[in-house]
Amino acid sequence: MTALVGSTLANRYDINKKLGEGGMAVVYLGRDRVLGRSVAIKVLRPQYAADTDFVERFRREAQAAASLSHPNVVNIFDVGTEDDVHYIVMEYVEGRNLKEILRAEGPLPLAQTLVIAKEICRALDAAHRQGLIHRDIKPHNIMVTADCQVKVTDFGIARAASAATLTQTGTVIGSVHYLSPEQATGGQVGVFSDVYSVGVLLYEMVTGKVPFDGDSPVAVALKHLQDEPRRPRLDVPGVPEELEAIILRALAKNPQDRYPTIAGMLEDLRKVPVAAESPSAEDGENTLALTLPGTDEPREKTDKSGTERSITTEQTIIHRPSRKHPQTSEEAPAEEVSSVSRRKGNEKPKKRSRALRLWLWLFLFVAFASGMVWAGASLFDSLFPSEVTVPNIM
Repeated sequence: MTALVGSTLANRYDINKKLGEGGMAVVYLGRDRVLGRSVAIKVLRPQYAADTDFVERFRREAQAAASLSHPNVVNIFDVGTEDDVHYIVMEYVEGRNLKEILRAEGPLPLAQTLVIAKEICRALDAAHRQGLIHRDIKPHNIMVTADCQVKVTDFGIARAASAATLTQTGTVIGSVHYLSPEQATGGQVGVFSDVYSVGVLLYEMVTGKVPFDGDSPVAVALKHLQDEPRRPRLDVPGVPEELEAIILRALAKNPQDRYPTIAGMLEDLRKVPVAAESPSAEDGENTLALTLPGTDEPREKTDKSGTERSITTEQTIIHRPSRKHPQTSEEAPAEEVSSVSRRKGNEKPKKRSRALRLWLWLFLFVAFASGMVWAGASLFDSLFPSEVTVPNIM
């Protein structure tokens, strides 16, 4: 596989370096000569590339996933084959995956957890509406981009993999820690399977650990089938009861006891209170400082015009600086505080001035209206005097 570095696929995609690898494929950083942009190229491992049935399923599912376009989904640009090399060309996401963030940070604060979960749900809802079930939701497939957006990757690939074998050379396809009970037993997979996996992700984000662990993939799979998850609030008392209820419902053994749609789960996530971290927050919309992946520097997002604007937790994800680095102060600079104070001090005279003008106009209006009524009455009396009875003096 390393021999691919420096080569070109389809006379279009230059392979520059290896980015990572998984049980099914190796991912390279490449460049699209035609469009002049960086791309991620996922190349199937030889043991899968030799299986013609699997390759056909892989191509079919990847092409179906390519029709999915959503801000929270890593886009698929191309699918191809060259000299027994089967590859997928995808959007290059510069950042870290959620697993790397969790390893570095441990349990995430409530606001960040809710942001990530909501954006994952939005991506899955868009896919489910097109009939696409992910089947392999895990933190390794959740990317946080350089501009702090959440993106889900590897749509369609797990369906082809599930038609092969559960394991290859000791690597579990579908990552057994995040597999639903029905996937572990080879049962029917559906929307409810993705709901279960999101429940595992939520559990890990709030507690820093997966709900079920063991010495082997089989041991973990058995726990998914037989054991009940430990309530998150027993380990992290600050977890809201509403969020714990969402997690436990998503992790129900029986698919019928879970959320019937990912949209329903998203709706409940929106109702989880975050007042403990931001008293004025509603639905996670509070403005927080950003920490970019791999940095300690908080900053605000910049739009295309170059103007900095505040970022709400509903728009983006903010994760804490690594414990290896000093915490970033969230207090506003003295100059900024002073400026805010001056603005607040100047607001009172302005409000009094506006109120005075309002009362003056109201007085003038009432006076004018009263004068008009009096004048109208006088004119009416002049034009139409009332009848007077004159006594007969004859």
